[in-house]
Amino acid sequence: MLFLKQTPTPQRTNLMPECKLCLEKVDKLCNSHIIPEFFYKPIYNDQHKLFPIDLNKIKINKIQKGLREYLLCKSCESKFNRYENVVNKIIYTDKLTSERDEPFFIINDFDYHKFRFFQLSILWRIGVSSLSMFSDVKLGPHLEILRNSLSEERLCPYNQYGCILTACRHEGKHKIDFIDSPEKLSIIGGHKAYRLVFGGFVWTFVVSSKNHPIHETYEYMFLRPSHLLIFNKEIKDMEFINEIAPDFKKILDENPGLYK
Repeated sequence: MLFLKQTPTPQRTNLMPECKLCLEKVDKLCNSHIIPEFFYKPIYNDQHKLFPIDLNKIKINKIQKGLREYLLCKSCESKFNRYENVVNKIIYTDKLTSERDEPFFIINDFDYHKFRFFQLSILWRIGVSSLSMFSDVKLGPHLEILRNSLSEERLCPYNQYGCILTACRHEGKHKIDFIDSPEKLSIIGGHKAYRLVFGGFVWTFVVSSKNHPIHETYEYMFLRPSHLLIFNKEIKDMEFINEIAPDFKKILDENPGLYK
């Protein structure tokens, strides 16, 4: 299932487009996914369609590809694909998808640089996107810092723009068939944060800068070169899931053939 605000179809212009990442003028931009395509696969139906649901308007649309926008040149698109391929292999390993009941677990054998660049790229993508699904994300000057980091492949410190990763579980099993729009959270450690759900995980991005680092109390929760910390939480214990559940049930009751 995919929950979002109403999203218009991205439009192209007759002007020579500019890559949003490297700022180079190119003949053609890629129709880039904001959330990588492989995260949508679990929510496609048998006809390779998915149904974005606007809970604000109780409205259903039908699309055949994950949400995309003309953002990147081929070179930058390929760069992001390299990060995504690494994360794809980590995210859907048996260690993550098997049934678990501990409060958290740690992965040590992973490519820190590519996983970290992936996290930064997601935060940058939802910040730069003009799609209304991501309209609540306001990064201001942080957007340019992220762009430079990604364009030059120069990593920010682990405690700058950190991400807290929580696996969504139902009776211990990993639930991956759910994507939700970003939501701005109340302040975490003196910084604004955004919560985004995809791939069976809650990705909580804390927008902390070099000049205003996050308190060390929260630092231990972030990805580090030595390890990837993943928290486990039952969906029934996630308040924001419980808040949208009644509206979603109403939609399913009114559209019994939605997933066929």
